[in-house]
Parts: sequence; C-alpha cells; structure tokens
Amino acid sequence: MADAKVLIVEDEVIVAMGLERSLGSFGYDVVGLATKGEDAIRMAGELMPDLALIDINLEDNIDGIDVAEKIGNNWDIPVVYLTSYTGDETLSRAIRTNPYGYLTKPARPREIYTTIETVLQKHRAIKAEKALKSGEDKFRFVMDSLPFPLCIVSEGDFENGPKISYSNRLLIAKTKMDAEKLSSISPGILLGFEFSKNLSKEKKKTCFECETSLKTSDRGNIPGKIYVKAAAFEGKTYLVVLFQEYLESKTENAEKVSGNISQETDELISSLKQPLSEIIAISGLFGGVESEEVFRNAEKMQNIILEFEKRE
Repeated sequence: MADAKVLIVEDEVIVAMGLERSLGSFGYDVVGLATKGEDAIRMAGELMPDLALIDINLEDNIDGIDVAEKIGNNWDIPVVYLTSYTGDETLSRAIRTNPYGYLTKPARPREIYTTIETVLQKHRAIKAEKALKSGEDKFRFVMDSLPFPLCIVSEGDFENGPKISYSNRLLIAKTKMDAEKLSSISPGILLGFEFSKNLSKEKKKTCFECETSLKTSDRGNIPGKIYVKAAAFEGKTYLVVLFQEYLESKTENAEKVSGNISQETDELISSLKQPLSEIIAISGLFGGVESEEVFRNAEKMQNIILEFEKRE
C-alpha cells in the first residue's frame, strides 16, 4: 500500500518536513501537513487520507489526542501517534482512543514504513470484517422477510452429497426444526426431491419447478411446490429453493403461486444486487470466504447475482 494517502499532523516544522521526505521515499502520498489541531480536523475531512500521523503533544488548544479521536469517530481514519516522553495521564488518554500504532520520535525511516504498512493492513482487515458482518445481517434480513420458506442447497462433498447451507426463518418455523437440524438432513428427504440426481442435470438451467412435499417434525409431509434457481460459483452449483404449500385446489393455487413467486424472486434479486458491502454477505454462505479474500471475490459474486436474473 505504498501509494496510500497520509496526513501529517506535527507542529515542529523540521520534524514534519523530515517525515514528508521519508514517506515520499517509500512511495506514500503526503496529502497534507497540519501544525494545528483545527486545521488537521478540517484537512482530514477534505482530503480523506488513508492514515494520519499525529503528534500527541501539539502546542495548541486542541492536542493530538483530541484530533485523533475526532477524525477516527467522524471518518474512520486510522491513527499512528508520534510520541516523545509524555506523562502517564496523557498516555492513558491516548490509549482510550484505540490508536493503531505508536512511533517514538525521532523514528527511523524503516520503522516508519513498517508501522504504516502494518496499520494499513490491520485497518483494511477490520473494515472487511465489519463489511462482512453488515452484509450478512442484510442478507439474512432479506431472506427472512420473504413470505415463503427458503433454503440454499449446495453440492456438498462426494461422500455426503448435497446439503442445506442456509435456511430462512419461515422454513425453520414451518418444519419445526432449527437451522442446525436442517443442515444435518438430506435436502432430498426434507423436500422430496432427488437433488443428487438433478444437481448436475440442472447445472445449466437457471430455474425450474416441481411438485413435491416438505417434511416436518410434527405435521408429517406438507404437499406443495418448489421453485429453484441455480447458480455456479468456483466450479460448484448452488440452488436457491423456495417452497410453496398447497392451501387451495392445485389449479387455483398454482396460478396464484406462480405470480407470487415471480414477484418475490424479482424482489429477492433486487435486494441482492447491492454494492460490494452487501454482496460480501453471500460469499460467507458460498464457501466461508475469509475477509482477506472478500474483495477479490466480489466480482464473482456479482456474476452469481446476474445468473439469478436470467429466465428460461
């Protein structure tokens, strides 16, 4: 990340210029030099640096700790403190702002570079984790808002065959089984459909439907229909399966259900076609992607969403 933007907040001009030279030699873009706290806060908001180097002991009515707290809270900019000898009270205040790192003046160029690179990587990982958690919450909210029981079926491994990777709230309520129990049941038994035979057969089909029944723990098998959308990710096939119970005569219900499913599927697709931070959620379901890989896989996940949009 040697092209990262850095804001230097230092009231000793000679020290600030030395830092600017050192950072420039490593390829960093020093976007601003501030000698006063108020200027530093204003510049942080205007320039949006990737990192701020801040002297704790600014000779100003706003010291470095106040500056770090404000820019961290307002813009989530990671801070590395520049310190010389400071009292216990000052250090205690500094620690409470959760800085990403410290450099003791005078700091050697290599030490500066190592600290900045470590901080940038750490901040990137934290942002990815937050985005992943936020995306998962939004994804689950969308799935749980659907008025149909839904699950995601993955190919699984050779020995165990297809498995249920995710179940929404209504599927759990309808079957009277929790998510852990559902994940341990063969989707073929749960939904009365031979997924092991049809997964490879249906790989190239975007969607299909069939009459079947849903197994429950207290009501036996509930007759109905499943609507399935298939998508491929990293060589594996995943099926999004919606179940609709027959409540009326089969003919009347089929006409009504077909329209409802079409509308709900469109709403689902629309909800899933979100910016990167929301698409990240799906990656957690399709293989447990680590935060370091999330951004590299975003484009692939977008392709999955596009696959969901196709019609036969």
